Amino acid sequence: MNSRITNLFNFCIIGSVLLVACLLFSSQQLEAKKIKHSFTIAKEKKGVTKKNVEMTGCPISMADSLAANNESVHNTSTQIHPDIFQCGFAGYDKEPNSNIESFILINKSGNTITGYEVRIDYLDMQGRMLHSRVVKEPCEVPPHETRRLDIKSWDTQRTYYYYLGNAPRKVATPYQVNFTPLTFWVI
Repeated sequence: MNSRITNLFNFCIIGSVLLVACLLFSSQQLEAKKIKHSFTIAKEKKGVTKKNVEMTGCPISMADSLAANNESVHNTSTQIHPDIFQCGFAGYDKEPNSNIESFILINKSGNTITGYEVRIDYLDMQGRMLHSRVVKEPCEVPPHETRRLDIKSWDTQRTYYYYLGNAPRKVATPYQVNFTPLTFWVI
């Protein structure tokens, strides 16, 4: 009889320890559910080719900004002023259920920007990288003007939202973006 009580007591203690461990683990899982997503890989359709983006004008790499040092960069067809290196991006936005991202290209130069190449890093709120991509698109931004540009969203499953935008009704993960200009095409 004594051994049965001892076994029952040991069973209750082990059960209590397991219950406490499960409760602790489940509270950690609730936090993780906010960033846990299932991803699918999009398959390319047969017979579909990706469009090649043709840029017009003179490509100016932002790496050249170190070499420019307030001198004009010369090309056979166009004189590029060093203020091209002050051009940049601002005003990012993406609605939670949208498949379009919008941002503003600011042209502070005396040249017309006919295309751009930019690296966009998508980060969670702790600064960890979620995704990174390089976008290369044609555009037309006259000297000393700005233009809103739209690109296809990286978030094809619509499980993320921009932290400064409208919060969605469904559960989604907030993110931030960093833009790194790589090249501007100018005329």
